[in-house]
Amino acid sequence: MRKTLTWLAGIALLLLAGHTADAGFKSDPITVFVNESSKEAGGQIGAVRASSDSTQWIVCTVDASDDIPNPGVICSVSTAAGVYRSCVTTAPKYLQPVSALNNDSLVKFRWRSDGQCVLISVSNGSYQQPKQP
Repeated sequence: MRKTLTWLAGIALLLLAGHTADAGFKSDPITVFVNESSKEAGGQIGAVRASSDSTQWIVCTVDASDDIPNPGVICSVSTAAGVYRSCVTTAPKYLQPVSALNNDSLVKFRWRSDGQCVLISVSNGSYQQPKQP
């Protein structure tokens, strides 16, 4: 009986050793996208960083100085195919979403024909792909 229990315990350990922990929902990676018809662009910072190409990127920047009365925000992307889009704004309401950005954020922005931002959306969640080196 003791040999049987030892043998079963050994089999159980082998089965468990081959299983990796994979807890929690994970979204599919969202690399840089540009939708010309809806004038929307974005991507997950972690997925963009982990992409296999060296072309795509995504960034949102806040610029402020003593010479400028209102801080300016610019969000920009470049796709794997080299398509570049951006929007810019000095509207104060866009500072808050940009300040919520981190290395794992999902960023989306929309623009008008004149390049002004009409939406900046930042989403942070455990389901998003973390930034890899």
